[in-house]
Amino acid sequence: MTDDQKIYQHIGKALWSIMPENASSIYCIGMIYPDTYQIGPEWIDSNGLVQCFDFDNYPNEFCDKIYCLTQKLQRLPPFDREPWTHFKATLTEAGKFKMDFAYIPEDDSWSGLFMKRVSELSLEEVEEKYIPEEEWKKCVDKYGS
Repeated sequence: MTDDQKIYQHIGKALWSIMPENASSIYCIGMIYPDTYQIGPEWIDSNGLVQCFDFDNYPNEFCDKIYCLTQKLQRLPPFDREPWTHFKATLTEAGKFKMDFAYIPEDDSWSGLFMKRVSELSLEEVEEKYIPEEEWKKCVDKYGS
């Protein structure tokens, strides 16, 4: 098994360890930049609704573990040449694991906005995410829409 496969396996096991009984799938979304990171798990319940862990039951140790694992993954080939900055790791109740990556410049990202650039958003989406219109315009001017 290659190093990246071992990391994927550890991430999958970590997701499984916090997967609620009523979940059809669980995922962890995150962004990792040199000076900051943000990681959080959510799940889809049996009714198809997105659920989050509440404050008292938030899996902080899980998030720390995922941060360490994803940092290691960023440093492995082929990612070491151009490390991805956003990820989404998904595990279904059947045990199927999938990991998606996005390459988003830090100045085109926003706290709480995962797997999408600020410059990709419509004005309506910008308002929903509480991103100042001035910041959005800077991103659109620099990166296009």
